[in-house]
Amino acid sequence: MIENQKGFVPIIIVLIIVAIITGGIFAWQYFRVLEEVKVPEEVKMPEEIEKEEITEKEKITIEELIKRGKKISVRDTYRIGDARMIRLGLNFYYEDHGRYPATLDELAGPPYFTKGEVPKDPTGTSYEYRFLSEINDYQLCINYDKVGRQCYSSQDFEE
Repeated sequence: MIENQKGFVPIIIVLIIVAIITGGIFAWQYFRVLEEVKVPEEVKMPEEIEKEEITEKEKITIEELIKRGKKISVRDTYRIGDARMIRLGLNFYYEDHGRYPATLDELAGPPYFTKGEVPKDPTGTSYEYRFLSEINDYQLCINYDKVGRQCYSSQDFEE
């Protein structure tokens, strides 16, 4: 009888290990989904992006589209977040140096962007930035899918 139990114990151990590994995989997948980027509630995420024609006469900002409850692309959602992060970096730089940086590369690394680089457009290109030294301001331009090119200065972000 003892010999029969010797073969039974390794099977139990193997089953316990398989159960632990399976539970770990399910937990990893569950928490990985929770860690994904959370989109602000005011932005509606469409399954398919509506292509609305916006004429030059009725050119509106991406922010106005969101206020109206219009759908925007996932890439535009990232661009909105990037614009906010770059603006914060620019404001911190201004507080430290009394002027805005000549290029966005001056913001790369601590204390402005700890990951070492300034956010880039979801397509992989850099956002367009110009330092306006004569008025100590900047121009940050972003190409949105829905409304096209929009440019911002420090006054556009004052709260």
